[in-house]
Amino acid sequence: MLEGARVHTTLPAKDVERAKVFYTKKVGATPGESGPGGTFLTFGETRFVIYPTPNPNRGGHTQMGISVKDVNAAVRELRGRGVTWNTIGIIQLSL
Repeated sequence: MLEGARVHTTLPAKDVERAKVFYTKKVGATPGESGPGGTFLTFGETRFVIYPTPNPNRGGHTQMGISVKDVNAAVRELRGRGVTWNTIGIIQLSL
């Protein structure tokens, strides 16, 4: 199930809209999907997400996300591999 999955970096921001403007206007990223959990941006074939947090300077934020077509199948596969996680609004994996 994870074959062909895409990996993306996740970056915390106090102000997602401000960060989006910076990355699009100053850095040249292209905006993509956006929702309450954050905004995806791309550089060519590479993408990253900016997500809202009141504490963008701490190291406890997500470092990498994996996008899959079927999250339930991916979770089953990862469980089968011994991966555990805590759920806090979104799935956070702990390897």
